[in-house]
Amino acid sequence: MSEAQEVLDTAVQNQPKKRRYWRGCLIVFLILALPYYWVGCHTTRLHVSKETTYALGPMTSDGKRIDYFRAMEERFYPPEMKTDDNGYRLIVRACGVEVAASSCCPVPYTGQKEEETFTLNPLQRQIYDKLGLEPPTKRPTMKIESPVATEYLPKYDSEHPPAEGEDNQSEKFRQAVFWTFDDFPMLKDWLDENTAGIDLLGEAVRKPAFFVPYVREQETASFFDVFLHSDATTPPKGLAKAAQARAKYRLGIGDIDGAIDDIITMHFLARHTGKQGTLIFHSVAAAIEGAANSMDITVNPKFPPTRGQIERLIRELNALPPRWTVKEVLESERYFVLGNLLGDYWGYSEPLAGGILSVPAVRWIIDINIFLERMNEIYDAVINETTIDGKTLEEFQEWALNSSRLPLTVRSRSLMYAEVTLCLLGDVAKNIREIQQRSESALNANLEKLQNYLDGTATALP
Repeated sequence: MSEAQEVLDTAVQNQPKKRRYWRGCLIVFLILALPYYWVGCHTTRLHVSKETTYALGPMTSDGKRIDYFRAMEERFYPPEMKTDDNGYRLIVRACGVEVAASSCCPVPYTGQKEEETFTLNPLQRQIYDKLGLEPPTKRPTMKIESPVATEYLPKYDSEHPPAEGEDNQSEKFRQAVFWTFDDFPMLKDWLDENTAGIDLLGEAVRKPAFFVPYVREQETASFFDVFLHSDATTPPKGLAKAAQARAKYRLGIGDIDGAIDDIITMHFLARHTGKQGTLIFHSVAAAIEGAANSMDITVNPKFPPTRGQIERLIRELNALPPRWTVKEVLESERYFVLGNLLGDYWGYSEPLAGGILSVPAVRWIIDINIFLERMNEIYDAVINETTIDGKTLEEFQEWALNSSRLPLTVRSRSLMYAEVTLCLLGDVAKNIREIQQRSESALNANLEKLQNYLDGTATALP
């Protein structure tokens, strides 16, 4: 009995000591954990500033977020937007626009049956409002469309091959460097229906601005939805193809001066398209300019150009308005990047492919303010072509992607994610500069070819 009592007494005596031991461990843990939580886990709410959000407004209707769509509109819409100095306004007034309710871009009128009921959906009404135009009460009749995009030219495929002796007229037309009604008699109706529209296009692109307004279905629509989920580049591409088709016809019939007019129209359209903002439009502008530079006014041996016509083309090519600089394109692209990143962060937009802030775990372990400050710091360096932490862009990309850092703190994680994300910007900047260089090289090659033709045939030209 005494031995049992002794064991019990010993256990009782030791119990407070164990309690004190664990209590001490807990206190030490909390003392150590609190500073680590502060540097390793604590994040702050997004602060609106030039260093973080870059745009300081306007805000969304709930007052909680920057509305990057409207911010981009306010910064990049030209002052001529609602006047007839905006050539696109002339086109919409005469031709109207067609834009589906599930799409986010205006496209030129392509002709619907007159008996169809004429109504405008909300996106079409946005276009008229942003251009300062009264919505039409009846369907406009003027058209500007490419014959390849219509039913004028028979098209064949593997399931519907041409009959014996028939050609795929659409493909034949694409390959033609000039044409006449002898080649494509079915295009007489196309030319009759589109001549007035292409003439208007020539007038419109020679205005100080030619800006296509952006539209969206709802306030939470991201730039990803606006530019990538819709055919936002349809208007300039379709208009350019129409002008090119008529230029080829004019070369075919010997109307060299008329062909020059249409070629210069394409060049003007390309310059305006490059000023729409974002890399997408810049790429389309380069494609239009490339198509214009491929037009050769000396291609029809039956109708060689005169010295005066070649000199006129050289003179007008040299007088074209300047392209947007790489810096201007990147600056407008910044709104696209920030709008989508923060759309992912707020969780209301469809995530970008690989969008790092679309992953909930990432949003919880980084500080959005540190992330955005670092991102804008890198963006400024890329735009101004300065070094990043003493590294060139290529060196920085390689370092950021291959660094063996241990992101144990909120700051280190936020910096790392921003640096990895902005590595993609280096490729975007490289693409923009390459596009610009190709456009400049193509124009210079075209001018050199014209000058060589002029010099080599000087005695033969009238």
